[in-house]
Amino acid sequence: MAIIQCPECRKEISSTAPTCPGCGYALKPAAVKIKKGGIGCGGWLIVLIVLLIIIWIIGAVGEKLDEAKMTPERKAEIEAAQKIKAERVSKFGKEGSVGMVHYYLTGIMKDPDSLELNCGETFYNKKDGWLIKCDWRGKNSFGGYARKVNWFVIRNEQVVKMENENTY
Repeated sequence: MAIIQCPECRKEISSTAPTCPGCGYALKPAAVKIKKGGIGCGGWLIVLIVLLIIIWIIGAVGEKLDEAKMTPERKAEIEAAQKIKAERVSKFGKEGSVGMVHYYLTGIMKDPDSLELNCGETFYNKKDGWLIKCDWRGKNSFGGYARKVNWFVIRNEQVVKMENENTY
């Protein structure tokens, strides 16, 4: 701590004094506290938006890669299901219905290669269309397998509705 002269009144004062005791001249500017560290709510919001965009881009690229990696057997299977729909199966029955259900499920699944379809003997021809009960499983968006049992309503040789197991 040194003794200095006040620039205003020229009295001797301590160098650590914030103001001159004689005239009140401010020797040191008032300390302004600046919050340091942290990015705040706005920063976290920007980070969240950027992460969501990155996840969306990775998902879109992943779907394109899945199409590119499709095996010839899988392509043939899809073409066969499309042919079933295109030809409008004249002898519409259980076999045609299973094909329609397979075509429908592969169209809505994230990973159609993982589809395992088992349509038992529960099959009805109702006035509003065919009803077929199928037990199926496949990979979900997280890569784990999900199993479901659903009723599929088929009209005009296409699946028009998928209902829960307890609906009918």
